[in-house]
Amino acid sequence: MAGIISSGTESLRLFKEFRNLTKEDRSILVHEGQFSQEVIKSILNLANEKLELQVLGAAQKKKVLSVMLECLQNISKHCPMSLLNEMNELPIIAVASKGNHICVSTRNPVSKDSMLGIKERIDKLNKLDRDGLDVLYKDVMKNGKISNVGGGGLGFIEMALKSSSKLHYSFEPNINEIYFYSLYITIAAKKTNNGGSSI
Repeated sequence: MAGIISSGTESLRLFKEFRNLTKEDRSILVHEGQFSQEVIKSILNLANEKLELQVLGAAQKKKVLSVMLECLQNISKHCPMSLLNEMNELPIIAVASKGNHICVSTRNPVSKDSMLGIKERIDKLNKLDRDGLDVLYKDVMKNGKISNVGGGGLGFIEMALKSSSKLHYSFEPNINEIYFYSLYITIAAKKTNNGGSSI
């Protein structure tokens, strides 16, 4: 496959816009490096502290942390050390505020096989509306497997349910059938009455 593979031109615009957000004071957290279980725990603890400063409601903060956990676990799963040894770029997760939303984005190298599997999962989930995602989630929780409704692993389903829009992705081809995989998720953020203006 040649060229960038994405969920659409809107996704590519959002990734470019997000890079600008993280360079501004709307950046909440940025971490680049390896993602061991210990590192993931530390990132989530730091994110919890940073999100307190955003004066989010408890439900919104829980959603953001849950999405971050799924993203970090995906990096850990699809980006083994053997893959990192071939690359000059380390995985990254970034969280930033944008209007009335908190945006979470990740970027990490993946193999071609992982790329094809992730793309198929997200494409299927993006075709479902909220009711369809609910049905799929309940079916997976009940039966422990994906039903004929289609979709991805439970983590992707949970991210899709918590996101306020479709899941945006892109795969940029690199060397030796390795792709740089970017994922972008927006979560509606509502401030509590205790703190200043809306983000």
